[in-house]
Amino acid sequence: DLAPNLDYIIRVQSDDKILVMNLNYSPTRIYRFNTDGSTDLTFADNGVKEIYSRYSHDMLCQTDDKIVITGKWYNYSSDNYNLFVIRLNSNGDFDTGFANNGT
Repeated sequence: DLAPNLDYIIRVQSDDKILVMNLNYSPTRIYRFNTDGSTDLTFADNGVKEIYSRYSHDMLCQTDDKIVITGKWYNYSSDNYNLFVIRLNSNGDFDTGFANNGT
């Protein structure tokens, strides 16, 4: 469920499916909805993609409907935050052809 105390961003894919992602909270959750507002159960795990240990700041949809997410993650060994870029396929799976298996 969408938590009422978090900030979200919304993006629309070329097929008019709606992506909603929470910001600055771990785990990052991306929800996808059909054009009629119902949960798209074909996306990720029953309509929700969870990405752990990441604080997401932005999301965009490429023209091929792949999903790019940026943000930060905390590196305990260096005691710093580091930038991350993740790319998902349109079905919510990590794009293994991008960087190191999608991340």
